[in-house]
Amino acid sequence: MEELKLTFDEDYNLRIFDPDKFQASEQLRNKAEEFSSKMKEFQKVVSEVMQVLESQGKLIEEEKLKAIGMRNLVKAEEDRRKDVLREYQQIIADKHTELDRVVDELESLRKVEQEQKKLIERLSNNEPTDME
Repeated sequence: MEELKLTFDEDYNLRIFDPDKFQASEQLRNKAEEFSSKMKEFQKVVSEVMQVLESQGKLIEEEKLKAIGMRNLVKAEEDRRKDVLREYQQIIADKHTELDRVVDELESLRKVEQEQKKLIERLSNNEPTDME
């Protein structure tokens, strides 16, 4: 083992280490403290970045949920409109069927009316009728 030497530094403090080794040790201690300080600052920055990313992630998730909700509303509205359109198409088809029935009935009634007019005219002219 090395022999210990007692020395005095420039401030007249008693030192066990060799002044060169002591100075190197002090430099190493200062660099270690500086490194530790920089690491703490780096951890602080990383923590802040993580907080920002988490808050942005939450905002993105909220907006994503809103978009999904809106998409569902749009889809529901599209389906509702398709249902309404089918209902109206069915109503129109029913009305066309009813119109055809009424037109046929009208034509039938017109024929009956014309036959009755002919019969009335024959009777008023004293012509023989087919019924006799």
